[in-house]
Amino acid sequence: MHKFYYTYKITLLKGSLAGHYYLGRHSTNNLNDGYAGSGRKITDYFKKYPKIEHQTYIKEIIAFYDNDEELNEAEKQLIGDKFLNDDLCLNLCAGGSWGMLSDKSIEMMKLHHKDVSGKNNPMYGLRGENNHNFGSKRTEDQRKYMSKCQKK
Repeated sequence: MHKFYYTYKITLLKGSLAGHYYLGRHSTNNLNDGYAGSGRKITDYFKKYPKIEHQTYIKEIIAFYDNDEELNEAEKQLIGDKFLNDDLCLNLCAGGSWGMLSDKSIEMMKLHHKDVSGKNNPMYGLRGENNHNFGSKRTEDQRKYMSKCQKK
């Protein structure tokens, strides 16, 4: 079975994100597999609007490649610094590295979560039954901290 390697552009058509776009890469044995991106903002968008091509989004295949290495390099070139400089770009990081963050992204995360490893973070070090992932109730300090992080 033949495998297809391609870069694509998803342009959103509804709501406050109308006109925004996401650039990516995909490899598949079926060009009609319904794939429409996997970025966080794209998946959040499709939770609100149904995934209906030409109604809620437009998918454009930009180019095909022979293998995964070519595809990675092409995505890297395609996205470039658009994720930093173009307000319509929904990509959160540079392409071509399967989600490796750029130095700028890492620095921004450090600034945003500068106290994540210190005593100012009530979520730091929680394990097992005290970890919110195990269904326990969050303390008031934890809720305030999470709210503060979200507002940044």
